Amino acid sequence: MTVLPLFDYGDTIYRSACKGALDHLDVLHHSAIRFATNAPYRTHHCDLYSLANWPSLETRRNIHWLMFVSKPELNSLLRQFYGSVRNTKGQQYAISTYVGLRAWINRFVNDPLYSRAWCLMKDNEFTTSNNVFSGLINSLRRAGQDKTEHHPAITNEDLEILRKSRAMDPNTPRGLLNKVWFGRRRGKEGLRKLTPQSFVVKRDSAGTKYVTMAFNEETKNHKCHNDRERQNRRGAMFEEPGNALCPVASFEAYLSTLPESAKAFYHHPRKSVKPGDAVWYSMEPSGVNSLGSMMTRISEESGTATLQVKQDTSIDN
Repeated sequence: MTVLPLFDYGDTIYRSACKGALDHLDVLHHSAIRFATNAPYRTHHCDLYSLANWPSLETRRNIHWLMFVSKPELNSLLRQFYGSVRNTKGQQYAISTYVGLRAWINRFVNDPLYSRAWCLMKDNEFTTSNNVFSGLINSLRRAGQDKTEHHPAITNEDLEILRKSRAMDPNTPRGLLNKVWFGRRRGKEGLRKLTPQSFVVKRDSAGTKYVTMAFNEETKNHKCHNDRERQNRRGAMFEEPGNALCPVASFEAYLSTLPESAKAFYHHPRKSVKPGDAVWYSMEPSGVNSLGSMMTRISEESGTATLQVKQDTSIDN
Protein backbone atom coordinates (compact mmCIF):
# COMPACT_ATOMS: atom_id res chain seq x y z
CA MET A 1 0.00 0.00 0.00
CA THR A 2 1.28 3.48 -0.85
CA VAL A 3 0.27 4.86 2.55
CA LEU A 4 3.19 3.19 4.37
CA PRO A 5 5.90 5.38 2.78
CA LEU A 6 3.95 8.41 4.01
CA PHE A 7 4.10 7.15 7.59
CA ASP A 8 7.75 6.14 7.20
CA TYR A 9 8.94 9.47 5.80
CA GLY A 10 11.04 11.17 8.46
CA ASP A 11 10.00 8.68 11.16
CA THR A 12 13.55 8.49 12.55
CA ILE A 13 13.20 12.21 13.34
CA TYR A 14 9.62 12.43 14.62
CA ARG A 15 9.90 9.20 16.68
CA SER A 16 10.77 11.43 19.65
CA ALA A 17 7.47 13.36 19.37
CA CYS A 18 5.03 13.32 22.27
CA LYS A 19 2.83 10.27 22.75
CA GLY A 20 -0.33 12.19 21.84
CA ALA A 21 1.01 13.08 18.40
CA LEU A 22 2.19 9.53 17.75
CA ASP A 23 -1.19 8.18 18.85
CA HIS A 24 -2.87 10.26 16.13
CA LEU A 25 -0.66 8.54 13.56
CA ASP A 26 -1.63 5.15 14.97
CA VAL A 27 -5.29 6.01 14.47
CA LEU A 28 -4.62 6.85 10.80
CA HIS A 29 -2.55 3.70 10.42
CA HIS A 30 -5.36 1.54 11.79
CA SER A 31 -7.90 3.27 9.56
CA ALA A 32 -5.75 2.54 6.51
CA ILE A 33 -5.58 -1.15 7.45
CA ARG A 34 -9.35 -1.32 7.97
CA PHE A 35 -9.87 0.23 4.55
CA ALA A 36 -7.41 -2.16 2.88
CA THR A 37 -8.77 -5.29 4.58
CA ASN A 38 -12.43 -4.25 4.87
CA ALA A 39 -12.23 -5.08 8.58
CA PRO A 40 -15.05 -4.05 10.94
CA TYR A 41 -14.65 -0.73 12.75
CA ARG A 42 -14.21 -2.30 16.20
CA THR A 43 -11.49 -4.75 15.12
CA HIS A 44 -8.63 -4.57 17.63
CA HIS A 45 -5.38 -3.15 16.29
CA CYS A 46 -3.49 -6.39 17.08
CA ASP A 47 -5.91 -8.26 14.82
CA LEU A 48 -5.52 -5.57 12.16
CA TYR A 49 -1.75 -6.08 12.13
CA SER A 50 -2.35 -9.81 11.73
CA LEU A 51 -4.82 -9.31 8.87
CA ALA A 52 -2.55 -6.95 6.93
CA ASN A 53 0.73 -8.59 7.94
CA TRP A 54 2.01 -5.16 8.98
CA PRO A 55 3.98 -4.32 12.12
CA SER A 56 2.98 -1.38 14.31
CA LEU A 57 4.28 2.09 13.43
CA GLU A 58 6.36 2.07 16.60
CA THR A 59 8.06 -1.14 15.48
CA ARG A 60 8.71 0.33 12.03
CA ARG A 61 10.15 3.51 13.56
CA ASN A 62 12.51 1.54 15.79
CA ILE A 63 13.64 -0.66 12.90
CA HIS A 64 14.38 2.37 10.72
CA TRP A 65 16.16 4.17 13.56
CA LEU A 66 18.46 1.19 14.18
CA MET A 67 19.30 1.12 10.48
CA PHE A 68 20.55 4.72 10.55
CA VAL A 69 21.68 5.39 14.12
CA SER A 70 25.36 6.27 14.51
CA LYS A 71 27.72 4.84 17.09
CA PRO A 72 27.92 8.10 19.09
CA GLU A 73 24.11 8.33 19.21
CA LEU A 74 23.74 4.74 20.39
CA ASN A 75 26.58 5.20 22.86
CA SER A 76 24.79 8.19 24.39
CA LEU A 77 21.55 6.23 24.75
CA LEU A 78 23.35 3.24 26.25
CA ARG A 79 25.00 5.49 28.85
CA GLN A 80 21.58 6.60 30.04
CA PHE A 81 20.10 3.11 29.74
CA TYR A 82 22.76 1.27 31.74
CA GLY A 83 22.52 3.76 34.55
CA SER A 84 18.73 3.86 34.81
CA VAL A 85 17.30 0.45 33.86
CA ARG A 86 15.42 -1.18 36.76
CA ASN A 87 12.94 -3.99 37.29
CA THR A 88 9.21 -3.45 37.77
CA LYS A 89 9.78 -2.88 41.51
CA GLY A 90 12.27 -0.10 40.85
CA GLN A 91 15.19 -2.27 41.99
CA GLN A 92 18.45 -2.97 40.22
CA TYR A 93 18.89 -6.31 38.47
CA ALA A 94 21.47 -8.95 39.28
CA ILE A 95 24.89 -8.62 37.66
CA SER A 96 24.26 -11.61 35.39
CA THR A 97 21.10 -9.92 34.08
CA TYR A 98 22.96 -6.73 33.14
CA VAL A 99 25.73 -8.71 31.43
CA GLY A 100 23.17 -10.76 29.51
CA LEU A 101 21.20 -7.65 28.57
CA ARG A 102 24.24 -5.93 27.07
CA ALA A 103 25.15 -9.10 25.15
CA TRP A 104 21.58 -9.34 23.82
CA ILE A 105 21.63 -5.72 22.59
CA ASN A 106 24.95 -6.39 20.88
CA ARG A 107 23.57 -9.44 19.08
CA PHE A 108 20.39 -7.56 18.17
CA VAL A 109 22.16 -4.71 16.36
CA ASN A 110 24.29 -7.25 14.47
CA ASP A 111 21.39 -9.46 13.39
CA PRO A 112 20.88 -9.75 9.59
CA LEU A 113 18.15 -7.11 9.59
CA TYR A 114 20.65 -4.45 10.73
CA SER A 115 24.07 -6.08 10.15
CA ARG A 116 25.96 -3.21 11.80
CA ALA A 117 29.14 -5.28 12.50
CA TRP A 118 29.60 -3.38 15.77
CA CYS A 119 30.89 -4.58 19.12
CA LEU A 120 29.27 -2.68 21.97
CA MET A 121 31.83 -4.08 24.40
CA LYS A 122 35.06 -3.26 22.52
CA ASP A 123 34.56 -0.52 19.92
CA ASN A 124 36.16 2.76 20.97
CA GLU A 125 32.96 4.71 20.23
CA PHE A 126 31.24 2.89 23.13
CA THR A 127 33.94 3.62 25.72
CA THR A 128 31.87 6.03 27.82
CA SER A 129 28.80 3.76 27.93
CA ASN A 130 31.05 0.84 28.91
CA ASN A 131 32.55 2.99 31.68
CA VAL A 132 29.03 3.51 33.03
CA PHE A 133 28.37 -0.21 32.70
CA SER A 134 31.60 -1.13 34.54
CA GLY A 135 30.82 1.37 37.29
CA LEU A 136 27.37 -0.17 37.71
CA ILE A 137 28.78 -3.70 37.96
CA ASN A 138 31.45 -2.62 40.46
CA SER A 139 28.89 -0.83 42.65
CA LEU A 140 26.71 -3.96 42.71
CA ARG A 141 29.70 -6.07 43.73
CA ARG A 142 30.63 -3.66 46.51
CA ALA A 143 27.04 -3.87 47.73
CA GLY A 144 27.28 -7.66 47.82
CA GLN A 145 24.79 -8.13 44.99
CA ASP A 146 27.02 -10.32 42.85
CA LYS A 147 25.26 -13.55 43.70
CA THR A 148 22.38 -14.86 41.63
CA GLU A 149 19.43 -16.33 43.52
CA HIS A 150 17.96 -19.41 41.90
CA HIS A 151 14.34 -20.38 42.38
CA PRO A 152 13.65 -23.92 43.59
CA ALA A 153 12.59 -26.47 40.98
CA ILE A 154 8.88 -27.05 40.52
CA THR A 155 7.42 -29.88 42.65
CA ASN A 156 5.39 -32.80 41.29
CA GLU A 157 2.34 -31.56 43.23
CA ASP A 158 2.50 -28.09 41.69
CA LEU A 159 3.14 -29.62 38.28
CA GLU A 160 -0.06 -31.64 38.55
CA ILE A 161 -2.03 -28.54 39.56
CA LEU A 162 -0.68 -26.69 36.54
CA ARG A 163 -1.48 -29.44 34.06
CA LYS A 164 -5.10 -29.67 35.19
CA SER A 165 -5.73 -25.92 35.46
CA ARG A 166 -7.45 -23.70 32.91
CA ALA A 167 -4.13 -21.88 32.56
CA MET A 168 -2.94 -24.91 30.55
CA ASP A 169 -6.17 -25.57 28.63
CA PRO A 170 -5.10 -26.29 25.01
CA ASN A 171 -8.61 -25.41 23.79
CA THR A 172 -8.06 -21.70 24.48
CA PRO A 173 -5.46 -19.41 22.85
CA ARG A 174 -3.94 -18.35 26.17
CA GLY A 175 -3.95 -21.88 27.59
CA LEU A 176 -2.38 -23.37 24.47
CA LEU A 177 0.35 -20.71 24.47
CA ASN A 178 1.04 -21.35 28.17
CA LYS A 179 1.19 -25.11 27.66
CA VAL A 180 3.58 -24.91 24.72
CA TRP A 181 5.78 -22.38 26.55
CA PHE A 182 5.90 -24.52 29.67
CA GLY A 183 6.86 -27.58 27.61
CA ARG A 184 9.79 -25.73 26.07
CA ARG A 185 11.08 -23.31 28.68
CA ARG A 186 14.56 -21.85 28.64
CA GLY A 187 16.25 -18.47 29.24
CA LYS A 188 14.43 -15.30 28.20
CA GLU A 189 16.82 -14.47 25.39
CA GLY A 190 16.63 -17.93 23.81
CA LEU A 191 12.85 -17.92 23.82
CA ARG A 192 12.59 -14.65 21.92
CA LYS A 193 14.92 -15.86 19.18
CA LEU A 194 12.94 -19.04 18.45
CA THR A 195 11.00 -19.30 15.18
CA PRO A 196 8.52 -21.90 13.88
CA GLN A 197 11.49 -23.37 11.98
CA SER A 198 13.44 -23.90 15.21
CA PHE A 199 11.66 -27.22 15.75
CA VAL A 200 11.10 -30.42 13.79
CA VAL A 201 8.67 -33.30 14.31
CA LYS A 202 10.19 -36.77 13.94
CA ARG A 203 9.46 -40.41 14.73
CA ASP A 204 11.75 -42.79 16.61
CA SER A 205 12.49 -46.39 15.63
CA ALA A 206 9.25 -47.52 17.32
CA GLY A 207 7.19 -45.03 15.33
CA THR A 208 6.55 -42.70 18.27
CA LYS A 209 6.26 -39.06 17.23
CA TYR A 210 8.37 -36.46 19.04
CA VAL A 211 9.34 -32.79 18.79
CA THR A 212 12.95 -31.66 18.99
CA MET A 213 15.14 -28.70 18.12
CA ALA A 214 16.23 -28.36 14.51
CA PHE A 215 19.98 -28.55 13.98
CA ASN A 216 21.75 -25.93 11.94
CA GLU A 217 24.09 -26.88 9.14
CA GLU A 218 27.22 -26.30 11.23
CA THR A 219 25.99 -28.72 13.89
CA LYS A 220 25.06 -31.28 11.27
CA ASN A 221 28.55 -31.17 9.81
CA HIS A 222 30.23 -31.82 13.14
CA LYS A 223 28.09 -34.63 14.49
CA CYS A 224 27.51 -38.10 13.15
CA HIS A 225 23.93 -39.26 12.62
CA ASN A 226 23.85 -41.40 15.79
CA ASP A 227 25.20 -38.56 17.96
CA ARG A 228 22.59 -36.17 16.59
CA GLU A 229 19.83 -38.71 17.14
CA ARG A 230 20.85 -39.30 20.77
CA GLN A 231 21.00 -35.54 21.41
CA ASN A 232 17.62 -35.11 19.73
CA ARG A 233 16.01 -37.73 21.94
CA ARG A 234 17.56 -36.35 25.13
CA GLY A 235 15.88 -33.00 24.57
CA ALA A 236 12.71 -34.35 22.98
CA MET A 237 9.03 -33.95 23.77
CA PHE A 238 7.23 -37.24 23.03
CA GLU A 239 3.62 -37.78 22.06
CA GLU A 240 1.14 -39.41 24.44
CA PRO A 241 -1.49 -41.14 22.29
CA GLY A 242 -4.96 -41.00 23.83
CA ASN A 243 -4.04 -38.19 26.21
CA ALA A 244 -6.10 -35.04 25.65
CA LEU A 245 -3.12 -33.03 26.95
CA CYS A 246 -0.59 -34.71 24.64
CA PRO A 247 2.34 -32.24 24.38
CA VAL A 248 3.04 -33.04 20.72
CA ALA A 249 -0.62 -32.53 19.79
CA SER A 250 -0.55 -29.19 21.62
CA PHE A 251 2.63 -28.19 19.79
CA GLU A 252 1.13 -29.00 16.39
CA ALA A 253 -2.13 -27.25 17.28
CA TYR A 254 -0.19 -24.14 18.30
CA LEU A 255 1.78 -24.04 15.05
CA SER A 256 -1.41 -24.46 13.01
CA THR A 257 -3.05 -21.43 14.70
CA LEU A 258 -0.13 -19.01 14.23
CA PRO A 259 -0.36 -16.42 11.43
CA GLU A 260 0.89 -17.92 8.20
CA SER A 261 3.76 -15.44 7.92
CA ALA A 262 4.78 -15.55 11.62
CA LYS A 263 8.50 -14.91 12.00
CA ALA A 264 8.74 -15.60 15.75
CA PHE A 265 7.58 -18.72 17.57
CA TYR A 266 5.78 -17.01 20.47
CA HIS A 267 2.99 -14.54 19.65
CA HIS A 268 0.37 -12.75 21.73
CA PRO A 269 -3.16 -14.26 21.57
CA ARG A 270 -5.66 -12.20 19.59
CA LYS A 271 -8.04 -10.16 21.73
CA SER A 272 -11.09 -11.87 20.29
CA VAL A 273 -11.17 -15.40 18.87
CA LYS A 274 -14.43 -16.92 17.66
CA PRO A 275 -15.15 -20.66 17.30
CA GLY A 276 -13.84 -21.82 13.98
CA ASP A 277 -11.20 -19.09 13.62
CA ALA A 278 -8.11 -20.51 11.97
CA VAL A 279 -5.71 -17.92 13.45
CA TRP A 280 -5.58 -17.52 17.23
CA TYR A 281 -2.55 -15.27 17.55
CA SER A 282 -1.68 -11.76 16.41
CA MET A 283 1.29 -10.78 14.25
CA GLU A 284 2.97 -9.07 17.22
CA PRO A 285 5.54 -11.47 18.77
CA SER A 286 5.86 -11.80 22.52
CA GLY A 287 8.73 -9.69 23.85
CA VAL A 288 11.58 -10.72 26.12
CA ASN A 289 9.93 -9.27 29.25
CA SER A 290 6.57 -10.85 28.44
CA LEU A 291 8.16 -14.27 28.00
CA GLY A 292 10.27 -13.77 31.10
CA SER A 293 7.17 -13.25 33.26
CA MET A 294 5.21 -16.16 31.78
CA MET A 295 5.70 -18.41 34.81
CA THR A 296 4.40 -15.75 37.16
CA ARG A 297 1.25 -15.27 35.08
CA ILE A 298 0.68 -19.00 34.70
CA SER A 299 1.09 -19.47 38.45
CA GLU A 300 -1.47 -16.78 39.19
CA GLU A 301 -3.93 -18.15 36.62
CA SER A 302 -3.60 -21.67 38.00
CA GLY A 303 -4.01 -20.68 41.64
CA THR A 304 -0.40 -21.32 42.59
CA ALA A 305 0.61 -17.67 42.87
CA THR A 306 3.87 -18.33 44.77
CA LEU A 307 5.10 -20.93 42.30
CA GLN A 308 8.40 -20.36 40.57
CA VAL A 309 10.16 -22.56 38.08
CA LYS A 310 13.76 -23.45 37.51
CA GLN A 311 14.69 -22.57 33.94
CA ASP A 312 16.17 -25.36 31.84
CA THR A 313 17.11 -26.02 28.25
CA SER A 314 15.28 -29.27 27.65
CA ILE A 315 11.95 -30.06 26.08
CA ASP A 316 9.60 -31.81 28.45
CA ASN A 317 5.90 -32.19 28.98
